[in-house]
Amino acid sequence: GVDVTDDAALHRVASSLGNHSLDGLIVVAGVLERHGLDNFSAASIARQLEINALGPIRSVVALKGALKAGAKVG
Repeated sequence: GVDVTDDAALHRVASSLGNHSLDGLIVVAGVLERHGLDNFSAASIARQLEINALGPIRSVVALKGALKAGAKVG
């Protein structure tokens, strides 16, 4: 796997493709940390947003140069 919160790791993945291009890209990243109101953790919420919301966007941005014209992202 690739740490989708690590821009350098995503860049290494993109670089490893060399001249290869992608017809499509499927990004699956997610984590769920369950906390009740009695155990609320802002750090946990921030970590989940970093992975679940920003991770896929970072992945697409890092790999957009490898996507063929008309490639699908999902």
